[in-house]
Amino acid sequence: MFKIFLPAAILIFYFYLPVSGEPVVKSGHVTKETENTVVSLVCEAVEDTTWLHVTSRSELERILERYYTGTLLQEISGQAWDFIRIPNSWDLIIKAGKCKIAFISADTAGVCIEVIETDEITGVSYYTQLEYILKKTDAGWRIAARKVRPG
Repeated sequence: MFKIFLPAAILIFYFYLPVSGEPVVKSGHVTKETENTVVSLVCEAVEDTTWLHVTSRSELERILERYYTGTLLQEISGQAWDFIRIPNSWDLIIKAGKCKIAFISADTAGVCIEVIETDEITGVSYYTQLEYILKKTDAGWRIAARKVRPG
């Protein structure tokens, strides 16, 4: 019965992730180390731009699979490969801003993060709020879903 209700609870949390300042929902025993691992992974995924310099799709996938899993990995790999195989001038510095765990259990977590994109030429910054759902896999925590948060 628990397995039936858990996915529904995760979906409810996913669509109503708390904003900064609200308490984190913890299920079971979750260590501070696990919380730090989840936050670090999300921040690294946001700030890692090494994928911009790859020369093959397999190299790109090796980089992205450090952060993503499942259909999201396939989706992002395809979009990223389409973007970088055409010459472009990437002039944005990407930084992770405020990051907060919305909920966390032994194998699932929800994280809200502010992404700051700063144009290197003009210095203008753009702010986006993203929500990530992470799953614990055999390879460790990985991002399984994401969406832009209205704001």
